Amino acid sequence: MQWKIDDGELAGPINFGTELSSVKDKIGDPSDQFKRTPDSDDVVYAYDDKGVHLSISGDGKLSQLIVFPDNEVFIGTTQLLGKPIESIYSELNAAGVVVEREDAGLWCEKEKVFLVEIEGLIDGVEIYSE
Repeated sequence: MQWKIDDGELAGPINFGTELSSVKDKIGDPSDQFKRTPDSDDVVYAYDDKGVHLSISGDGKLSQLIVFPDNEVFIGTTQLLGKPIESIYSELNAAGVVVEREDAGLWCEKEKVFLVEIEGLIDGVEIYSE
């Protein structure tokens, strides 16, 4: 699956505000579901076979998307997953994206995207609705 983030907007097979029933219509039933913390209103639906985790908020709509390798996520024209973190940092900066270094990766404030780094590569992309 492929997602694109341009000017802070997400475009892909599943977008923010989508209800769980529509998600299931598009990609089927999840392999697992869980809460990150016991008192959380959000439920995470894991589609491990598709390399995607979806967080559905208390109002029943998609609020966070976590995408893993074998998918594609673009900010502008830069494909993020599986690439060296330093080259992604340079490419995004050159494209005018404000990128902040964090302990576990890179944060793009305007895009509401966190790039998870493992062993020097972007191994996951967390995309937030707010």
